[in-house]
Amino acid sequence: MPKTLRKNPKESRQKNNVNIMTNRECLKKMHQKVIDAFSKLLKADEELFAQGNGFIDKKFIDAHYETYKNWQDAQNEFNKFLSFILKEKRGLDDEIGI
Repeated sequence: MPKTLRKNPKESRQKNNVNIMTNRECLKKMHQKVIDAFSKLLKADEELFAQGNGFIDKKFIDAHYETYKNWQDAQNEFNKFLSFILKEKRGLDDEIGI
């Protein structure tokens, strides 16, 4: 979870070797991770269901599970951060250190 630093976006974008982003930038970055992970999940679905001979190779099941887990982790991270912003009543342009 990112660390809260300050609410003034005009200051430097890095402090004490900590990267600074606005909550909006952080949400966009996390949202893109969710989209990328979901795209990979759809491809894994296609590969899994393309096994039409009645038998599914374990490697496809394992790959699908890992891809699903990555998508779920990305979605959970996004939701957790969004909940943090709402709970702490932070603005989208407030900065946070990651």
